[in-house]
Amino acid sequence: MRSLRFEDKDLQRRFISALQESEPCLAYVVESDGAVSCEESGYSQVVDVAHTIRDSCFRWYFRWTEDPKWSAAFREELCRSGTPFLVEYHDRKMVFLLPKGGEQLHEQLFDRALETLHPGGYRE
Repeated sequence: MRSLRFEDKDLQRRFISALQESEPCLAYVVESDGAVSCEESGYSQVVDVAHTIRDSCFRWYFRWTEDPKWSAAFREELCRSGTPFLVEYHDRKMVFLLPKGGEQLHEQLFDRALETLHPGGYRE
């Protein structure tokens, strides 16, 4: 099963409404946390509906990592900077929806988040 959820409750409500208005054969379940879950075979259709919600916010791109500590540090940097962003959860992973055109600023914030986690530089 795959899942997708907008953190913003209004966007999530709009997402579920758009799904309800989509193809009747689209099989999905709304979980207790509000996430929309479906089989892999229907996920691309669910994502297509999610794109309509994202597109209504701003021209966007995604940024994410598998490291929850980095996600928390990056989120802090985004909040401190005042730059707009939205959060989604894809299969329980935090994904940042960021406005296109701000890639350079986002890269700087990314670097600051890494510095917070790894003072003096990242070492493997």
